Amino acid sequence: MELTIGPIDNSRNAATVCEGSYTYDRHPAGLLVLHGLRPFYPQRSLVLAEADTTRPGTLTGRWEASQFAGAVLTGTWTSPAGKQLPFELHEDHTDGQGHLMAVRYELPDER
Repeated sequence: MELTIGPIDNSRNAATVCEGSYTYDRHPAGLLVLHGLRPFYPQRSLVLAEADTTRPGTLTGRWEASQFAGAVLTGTWTSPAGKQLPFELHEDHTDGQGHLMAVRYELPDER
């Protein structure tokens, strides 16, 4: 799973959102996309809608974290039929072979 948190556009007043995707071999589409159901705020728990790439308007699940985004993210995935499964995600900046792929840096506001 890959999640990206950032502004919708490049303007300073743009809302911050969380978007992402993951591959699930048991799903016919394979690739599932995620998008926040509300603007992202670091102090609020993360809630994401899930859809497959062949039918982006049809929800296939909902991910709701128990806490705000951090090194470990836990919560519950819920299907449209109401089936619930727990999840636990661990932050990882490698490519699966141990090679560093991403590191977060922030540019301070210009004064």
